[in-house]
Order: sequence, then structure tokens, then C-alpha cells
Amino acid sequence: MQSLAKDSASNAAPKAKRRKLDHQPPEDEVSSNPKVEKESEDDEERDVDLVEEPEEEPVNEVDLEDDEDDDDATDPFETHFVNPDGAEYNTRLKGIQSNLYQPKQLEKNGWRILRGTPGQDSDQTIQPPETLPGTSSLKLKHRLVETANNLRPTFDRLEQVLYPITFGRMACLHAVNHVFKTRDRVIKNNAKLSKEGETTNFEPRDQGFTRPKVLMVLPTREAAVKVVNMICAICKPDQQENRKRFDDSYIDREAKFSSDKPADFRDLFEGNDDDMFRIGIKFTRKTIKYFAQFYNSDILLASPLGLRMAIGSEEDKKKMDFDFLSSVEVVIVDHADALLNQNWEHVEYIFEHLNRQPREAHGCDFSRVREWYLKKALARKIGRGMGLSG
Repeated sequence: MQSLAKDSASNAAPKAKRRKLDHQPPEDEVSSNPKVEKESEDDEERDVDLVEEPEEEPVNEVDLEDDEDDDDATDPFETHFVNPDGAEYNTRLKGIQSNLYQPKQLEKNGWRILRGTPGQDSDQTIQPPETLPGTSSLKLKHRLVETANNLRPTFDRLEQVLYPITFGRMACLHAVNHVFKTRDRVIKNNAKLSKEGETTNFEPRDQGFTRPKVLMVLPTREAAVKVVNMICAICKPDQQENRKRFDDSYIDREAKFSSDKPADFRDLFEGNDDDMFRIGIKFTRKTIKYFAQFYNSDILLASPLGLRMAIGSEEDKKKMDFDFLSSVEVVIVDHADALLNQNWEHVEYIFEHLNRQPREAHGCDFSRVREWYLKKALARKIGRGMGLSG
């Protein structure tokens, strides 16, 4: 993600850390003023990421403005999520369950690529990845093409190989593209159902159990700020709801380190280095909303500790809740090396609760749930994950 940023500007849940959110008065002033002391304690306990809003019904819009995209059978979104090859996925799933992979060494643009494909089909051939000269060759929503071309018009020789596989450091572009394609497909199918009426034989399978489709696991609030800024640079929203609240809660402009510190060190620890947070982001036609309720969100940004606290544990008094992770299709783990130094157990805990069938319906229209979601083993394998390390 850094290249895009440069071009665009144990079963028991751990106890939450107390965060001092505001500058504290001098010690002697606090001790002599009980009211100030009480307010200070309240600030420390306050959860700045808390959201209190009801769950919304599934998207029921029928008008799709400025949609110039035609269905493309070669689009990875179509082949992987919309119309996956059942036989191929069954073969891959059996390979994963048996821990059998077909290794293959490929060479492209002077770079050696090692790939392992689940399954041991001797007739199976692994084609080398297609090289793409720039973002114009990616299968993007039409509304994202111009912005993507401006931000990253060409790829270098390594990026030409890596981007077709994982979109590498353009993970934010991939995430927004996935959300837009998912949402627009639902709206387009809503329009068709509305037009054909009750007599239609059209039975679309275009949804998951819940709305969130992308999960980004990040080490600090500053990392979340960088992701949000990149998302805004990509989709250029007309309005940003709750942006001031986001800036107040996540941005720390105070310089902490001198320039003699290594760039990668400053990149990770500069700014707000709080490692307990979670925030939902919701997209509408022209607006981005921050601090959306998880079940109303399209993208979830969270630290491992923050998300584990949100899930809860069996020892907690309140009921565990991880249904919002049931339909996540893209997981991006950024700065995996930094997360390893925090507490990797929290990351494992998140993945253990990912893509499980939900305990409650949450207003789901089960007649439109994609069939592979209904197969427990397949649902937990079909999503895309990418881990990025410094």
C-alpha cells in the first residue's frame, strides 16, 4: 500500500487498555479539584470507537446511476465470487483438507515465482501470471479507472508480476473495487426483480449473510488513518460523514521522533500508535460514513486487540458476537511483522471466528445468499487473504 500512498499524498479476552484521550491538568490541580479528577477518569474509560445505531435492512436500492460496467466473464470477481467453478473448488478444497499442494516454479520479468496450488491433479497445468503494464489493465469499476490511472499509471517490472496475483500494495484499491462491485451487483439485480415482478423466474445469488465484505487488520490508529486517506483518494466522495470525529480520535500530529530514526520505524510508530481500535466504514453513492455500526458497514478496520475485544469471549458477561465476520470475502493483514510483535494470538483468534455461519439472521434474505456460503467448509476457504509485511 505504500506505493499508492506515495503517489496520492487464550480464550479469555484481554482487558482493554485505558487510553488518556485529552491533555491532563497538572497533578496539583487535579488533586485539589475532585470534579476535574472525576472528569479525567471518565475520559480514560470512554470508548471513542463506540457506535450505537440499529442494524439496517439489506440494500434495497434499484437505481444504479452512471453504471457503465458490463459483466465480464474474465473478471476475477465473476470467476471467483459470482460464478465459481464448483468442480474446481471441490478439487481445491480436498487438496487443502489433505494438505496436498502441487508446487510450481515460474519465471516472469526476470523474477522467480513459487506457487503452490491445492490438489494433486497430474493433468493440471499452472499458467504463469499475466503481466499487466498498469492499472488500466485491471478489472476495475468504471468509476475507479480514471483515479487509479492518475494515482499509479504504470507498474514496475516486479509490480507487473505481483499485482495480477494479489494487487500487492494496492490493497486499498482492491478493497474498494470489491465493495463497489458487490454493491452494484445487488442493486442491479434489485432493479431486474422489481421490473419483472412476482412472476419472474430470476433468482439471483448475490449476497452473503451480513454486509461487511472487507476486513483490514492494522497495527495502529495511524495505519488506519493512512488507509482511510488512500480510500478517499481512490473513490473521491462528495461527503464524509463523521470525518471530524475520525480525525479527532485517530490523528496525532505531534512529532515523536527525530529524523535520525529509520524511515520504516517512523512509518510504523509516528502519529497515533494506539493499538486498540475498531471502526466500520459504509459506502453509499456519494458518501463515506465512518463509525458505522459493524452490520451496516462494508469495510472493517481494526487492530487485533480491538477486534478481539469486540468479539468477546465465553468468559465475558455479554454475549459473544462474531456474526459480522460471517461474510467477509477479502482480508488484508497489513504490517504483519508489527502485529507479530504485539500479540499474534489475537490475529489467530480473529481468523478462528472468520466466515462462520451466523447465529442470528440479521435480516438476511437467504434466498439470495450465494450457495457456497451455505457450505461451511467451502465458505471458510473461498475468501481472499493477503498479508503485507514491512
